[in-house]
Amino acid sequence: MQSSYWGYWLIVLGVGIIGLMISVQGITTNTTQDYYSLREITEASMLEAVDYGYYRDYNEVKMNKEKFMEVFVRMLAETMGTADTYEVNFYAIYEAPPKVSVEIRSSSGTGFIPSAGDYDTTSRIDAIIQIHAEQVGTPGSSNTNNSGNQNSTGTTTQPDDNNDDEPIADATCEEGISTTNLQGMGGVAMASRPLYTTADRDETNGNVTPGVKFDILGESGNYWAIEYEGECGWVDSNYMAINLMDYVPEAHYDIANASSSIFRSSGQAIDGVTGTRLYTSDYNGFVPATFSFAQKLKNAASAARAAGDTLVIIDAYRPSGVSRYVNSRLTNLYNSNSTVKENIDYSTGASGARYTWGQGWFLAQGTSAHNTACAVDVTLSGYSMPSYMHELSTQAIKYYSPNVAKTSSNYSVGMSASEGAKKLSSYMMGSGGLSDLASEWWHYQDNSCHSRIGTGASFWSAV
Repeated sequence: MQSSYWGYWLIVLGVGIIGLMISVQGITTNTTQDYYSLREITEASMLEAVDYGYYRDYNEVKMNKEKFMEVFVRMLAETMGTADTYEVNFYAIYEAPPKVSVEIRSSSGTGFIPSAGDYDTTSRIDAIIQIHAEQVGTPGSSNTNNSGNQNSTGTTTQPDDNNDDEPIADATCEEGISTTNLQGMGGVAMASRPLYTTADRDETNGNVTPGVKFDILGESGNYWAIEYEGECGWVDSNYMAINLMDYVPEAHYDIANASSSIFRSSGQAIDGVTGTRLYTSDYNGFVPATFSFAQKLKNAASAARAAGDTLVIIDAYRPSGVSRYVNSRLTNLYNSNSTVKENIDYSTGASGARYTWGQGWFLAQGTSAHNTACAVDVTLSGYSMPSYMHELSTQAIKYYSPNVAKTSSNYSVGMSASEGAKKLSSYMMGSGGLSDLASEWWHYQDNSCHSRIGTGASFWSAV
């Protein structure tokens, strides 16, 4: 009898092991199939969503977000099993340059007690369409290889026994580099400042021009060694902007004004602004922010990432010419639409009291902190916010009045109800040490940076 019991339990154990093996195999197979299918669908959808008319007009690759999602969902339905259930999450879709982050959660169907909504496999794809081009035979360049070689930038080099083509002047210039934390990152001047020939800063080679991009070679204190128009030089980083996409990879970037502006007021489109591309192609892959401000922003983005959240930068540096243009267009709408005028001029508190604002609260009448690359418009991925981003009216205010202390007890009704906006404020002002605006829940800036840069700069403007 005892032998019979042992035989029974051995059979049960064998069935259990076989079931476990089938379950593990099913999960592994399903995960692998989902990954490769997801990768193929993502790539095909991105290519199908490329706006070729835009490419012809601007010589720049851009993807239509809505078309990408439409094609992706259609191809997913056609490719995956009809009896399976999938959850699709789009974490980031950038039109230019085309970049997406897509996640699919699915069930292998091998669970012993399956239930609706149970997912045991997750596949995620990050994809980008990137065009590489090399210009050859440009006027004034030379491919000669005589005793003095000349590269396309016109910098003369001398051959040596090691075939080292580094310019001798550059080697002297770079001697003062003490750290290379920023090496290879892009930058641009926010003000015209001296370009010193060496780290000693005894001699200058003219000034750097705002809007001319450069690569950072290394640092020494507050000074950067940079490659500027083919030559090495040293500049004061307090007046330089760094490419946020290089320096703050913890954040996501969707610079709306570089593709299709989302500025509105009282939900109304602003003629000549809403849906318009306000910035030139330099913003695709290059988002400048003055370095002292960028350091604080990185602290905020790192704190958010550590807590499982992600900052999404919607706007950073804004050319002063664009600010003036948008301001004039908003004025036209303000003068012609009574609802817009009412919502720009006044807000109503929880007690029913009315508070006075005005157009200057929603677009700066002078130099904005955006013009000095000392501000960002930012949201937090995955959270509901008090209003749509770039809503230029009291529907987007952070505090119930412009004349109250900036404390949580004075939050507007919308701000008080938004956990996401409150978390964002904590990251930006607490961890980042930045300042806010009473009128916009998404705007954070560095006041000392703004004062130092002064009048700002206007370059790369498309309007």
